[in-house]
Amino acid sequence: MINRTINKQKAKRILNENGNLSGMISMEILYAMISKITETILAMAIIYVVAAAMGALTALFALMGIVGAVFTALIIAPLGYFITIVALGAIAGPFEVAHNRYYLYLKKNGIRAKAISIFDSFDFFVQFALVTGTRMVTIMWVPLLAAVLVLAITIFIAAVTKSVVVAVVLAVFGGIAVLGVAIARACQLWPMAYIQADHPQLNAEQVLERCCEMTSGHKWELFVFELSYIGWHILNVFTLGIAGILYVTPYRSMA
Repeated sequence: MINRTINKQKAKRILNENGNLSGMISMEILYAMISKITETILAMAIIYVVAAAMGALTALFALMGIVGAVFTALIIAPLGYFITIVALGAIAGPFEVAHNRYYLYLKKNGIRAKAISIFDSFDFFVQFALVTGTRMVTIMWVPLLAAVLVLAITIFIAAVTKSVVVAVVLAVFGGIAVLGVAIARACQLWPMAYIQADHPQLNAEQVLERCCEMTSGHKWELFVFELSYIGWHILNVFTLGIAGILYVTPYRSMA
C-alpha cells in the first residue's frame, strides 16, 4: 500500500535538511540546461527526417485519389506521429534516468550526489534510450490503434448516417476510452526510469517485467499520487517553469 501523505511528509523533511533543497535547485538548473539543449538539437533532426519521409509517402499516396487520402489519414499520419513521439521520448529517457538517480542516491545514502552526476547516464545513453523507446511503444501502441479504429468507425458512421452529432459523440467517447487506456498503461510502466536508474544493467524486457510486478495492484494509487500534484503543475506552468525548478520538481521527485 502506498501512503501518499507519509511520502510527501518525508519528502518535505528531506528537502529542509542540510541544505538539500539548494543542492537540488542547482542540479535542476544544470539538468534543465543540458537536457533541453541536447533534446532540442536531436528533436529537430528527428522531426525533420520523419516529416520528410511522411511528406514523401503522403505525396505518393495522394496519386491514388480518395483511397490514398483515406490511407494517409488512417495509416501514414498516425505512423508519423507514433515514430516521432517514440523517438522524442527515447532521447529524453537517459536524462530522466539521470535525474531519478540523483534523488534515489539521496534517499538511499542520506547525502546528495554532485549535480554533475547527471552526466553519468551518458555512459548508458544508447541503452537507456532504447529501453525508454520500448516503454513509449508499449504505452502507445494500444491507444494509437484504438484511436485509429475510433477514427475509422467515426468516419464510416458519419458517412452512413450523415449526422455530425453522431460523429462528434462517437469521437468524444472514443477519445475518452483511448485516454483511459493510455493512462492505465502509463501507470503500469510508471517506475521504469527509477528501475533503470537503480539497475542500469537490465534490458528492456527485464525492466518492463519489473514495472508490471511493482505496479500490480497499485496503478490507481499511482494515478492519484500524480493527480495530487495537479495544482503544483498548474503553478509551474503559470511561473514558466520557475516554480518547478525552485520547489515543485524536487518535492515531487523526492516523494
